[in-house]
Amino acid sequence: MYVRNNVPTDGRTEERQSRYEELLSENAYLRQENKKLHSENEQLREVFRIARVEFEKKNREKAFLSAELEKFYAKKKALTEENVELKVRLEI
Repeated sequence: MYVRNNVPTDGRTEERQSRYEELLSENAYLRQENKKLHSENEQLREVFRIARVEFEKKNREKAFLSAELEKFYAKKKALTEENVELKVRLEI
């Protein structure tokens, strides 16, 4: 039997108090971990936001360059056909 504040107890009060203090300590740790995870999450969100912006920019650039390449090939084909025509006309 334990005595607390000159009042006899069966020990359960001390056990409860001890468990309560453990829970408070654990809760503080979990709150700290939660804050840390939220901070890391925000940092990762920013990294992915920047990556998405860069990816979209590269996709636009790729689409533009693909269109320019198609124009180039069309122009090359037209010039090649014109050269063939001119060679035929020169031979006549």
